[in-house]
Amino acid sequence: MPVNSAADLVLIVAAVVWILARQIRLQRVKARLLVLAPFVLAYFGVRTMTAPVWHHAADIALLALSAVVSAALGMWRGRTIAVWQDPQGIWWRRGSTLTLALWGALFVARGLLYLVDRAAGHPEAASLGALLCTLAVSFAAQNAVIALRMTAPAVTPVPTASR
Repeated sequence: MPVNSAADLVLIVAAVVWILARQIRLQRVKARLLVLAPFVLAYFGVRTMTAPVWHHAADIALLALSAVVSAALGMWRGRTIAVWQDPQGIWWRRGSTLTLALWGALFVARGLLYLVDRAAGHPEAASLGALLCTLAVSFAAQNAVIALRMTAPAVTPVPTASR
């Protein structure tokens, strides 16, 4: 599914800006979105990938490399997002400037992988479907880290000995 018009490009840019703004803004953690968002991206990514991508080992290898890079950056990004529970038991999160920098690193890495895919003669691995799938992997890794941090036992300070 190529970007066919200026309207498509505007929608994609608007979606990216919206996602990045939500990453750094204080907001409640919605457990269902931690799972649902990556699945939705993956669903549309797989649906828009062309059949030839699944028939060439080089395409699959390039997709796997992209997925590994996306997962690594997603896990790192998940560690940069502050997650805490308020006294009422509500979980909150807020990203940092490092979170945004890691998104930038993902975009740069994805751009470099796009160039490698094209130069290697495998444009299917550089398609919109491949991009959506690797974004799904990145979100899944980020959200898995957040979910694990929410389930980890709370760290309580060790009381010091009184004098």
